[in-house]
Amino acid sequence: MHKEEFEAVMMQAELPHECRLLYTYLRHHRDGRVGIVGASRQISYAGIREHLEYTPSPGSHHTSKNYSRDQVKRYLLRLKSEGLIVAMSEQHNRGSMVFYLPLSVCAENEGVKG
Repeated sequence: MHKEEFEAVMMQAELPHECRLLYTYLRHHRDGRVGIVGASRQISYAGIREHLEYTPSPGSHHTSKNYSRDQVKRYLLRLKSEGLIVAMSEQHNRGSMVFYLPLSVCAENEGVKG
């Protein structure tokens, strides 16, 4: 993750922690350097929910945290409204989740390694 992308995602105090985790999940699953997620390797709400869930260590006083499909949808909408992802599902199979991560490719296109 290059500096501009890191600052836009991780240093934005108003962006919920779950959105940051979701963005890292999407970035990890993107297709090479083109910044597209879900086209060649499908992603799902269940996979995202598993990534976001928190299970504390035995004996911990923390409570586990699970997320609903609707919560995941809201986090995706938030990332979209912040300009961090662009929905591309309509250009692919109906019902599939396909997103473009514009910030994940900008430095690579300029010849900077990220």
